[in-house]
Amino acid sequence: CQRPALGLMPPADWPATLSLAVQRAAPPGLTNLVTMLCGSSANENAFKAAMMAYENKRRASLSPEPYHHTIAEAASAMVNQAPGASTTTILSFEGAFHGRTL
Repeated sequence: CQRPALGLMPPADWPATLSLAVQRAAPPGLTNLVTMLCGSSANENAFKAAMMAYENKRRASLSPEPYHHTIAEAASAMVNQAPGASTTTILSFEGAFHGRTL
């Protein structure tokens, strides 16, 4: 079930119940979890997390100092342009929009 029918006032122990269920099913060493509503958003989120990890490692290799985004990077990333948007892709088709899941 994607969204259990908990109403407006879920039981006070719901977070603990959910946490226990997830911990039982988790592989050893899994310490973080992000839940998604469907397979499409789960896949998109996994791709984005992998790309973010890759870019963080790449930036860390450029300098021993912590990386801080520039104003130009932050602004251009919002329109998917350089220098803020990476050229790293999973699969990309120009003009083939399939919807937004996140």
